[in-house]
Amino acid sequence: MYFPYFYGKQFELMAIRESLDLLKTNKTIPIIEPVRDNLKALESAAKALCNNGIEHIVITNPDKGDFRPRRRGSVIEQLDCDIYRTDHCVPGYIIRDSENYGDIRAFFINNNERNVALIFYGDGAKDELLQLLEEYGARVKYNIFIDGRVSEKYQSSINPDAYKILIKDGFNKAKKNAEYPNDEFFSDIHLSYKSRGYYGFGDFTIVGGEFFESGGPAHAVAIHMTYLDHSNIIRVAHFISDTNDNETNPQGKFREAVYKLANQGSSYINPQTDAFEEFKELSASGKYRGLGYVKKLSMKHHMEVVNASLLQAKA
Repeated sequence: MYFPYFYGKQFELMAIRESLDLLKTNKTIPIIEPVRDNLKALESAAKALCNNGIEHIVITNPDKGDFRPRRRGSVIEQLDCDIYRTDHCVPGYIIRDSENYGDIRAFFINNNERNVALIFYGDGAKDELLQLLEEYGARVKYNIFIDGRVSEKYQSSINPDAYKILIKDGFNKAKKNAEYPNDEFFSDIHLSYKSRGYYGFGDFTIVGGEFFESGGPAHAVAIHMTYLDHSNIIRVAHFISDTNDNETNPQGKFREAVYKLANQGSSYINPQTDAFEEFKELSASGKYRGLGYVKKLSMKHHMEVVNASLLQAKA
């Protein structure tokens, strides 16, 4: 099972909506953490997922973007009631190091008789949580652990009857786009998660786990494309523009980067997905639709790469 973690920005949600056919036919469960207090785009994505019978997790206590500092109360309850109450929409709750016992308890009470997911960024309210799980643990469907944030010993003590998921950030964020290497390791967790005792795994796609608001104009444009090497390991190639002395002409920088992708990447990017084909069409036409659109295509491509890796692992 694959659990890609998305922040609820416009193009992340568009990537989900445009990947419904892939999500319907494969064991992929998106995790969405809202970052915008205008929930219309999230509601649209959740409705599309529900209408297609696709299970997904919506985090109810976000603290990024428009929800920083964290607000009290549940975000998910602001969604359309019919969407929120469907079994396809699983309420998720982030456990942070500073988590409050009373808030965790309120989450269980507010989602009475529903399957829920806990996302562990820390072990806050540790002893109290273990006590709560004696009462509510049967309703926790997924225990989702962010790699490196809680010990394996603690993981084993948390409600062992729930499905255990490991989210690992494979994207090495560079300070500047021009500093990315041509190629680097991304992940092999899809090859090892079962032997490590996990039911499923996930990542933060090609965005990375650290949340950033959209920045200003960049000196360089970088297109990030994952692919499978001959050992079924996921690597990521970075295609970077050449004229990077200043912030002008983002269209020209994109054309330089996408030309490299279309010409150099065609020899080794595997699989060559629908998103990859669209990149090649953009290179041929010279069209530029903005960096958010570029990120959307790279995320769609990455989900197809992970799906292909799982199919190869079963072969």
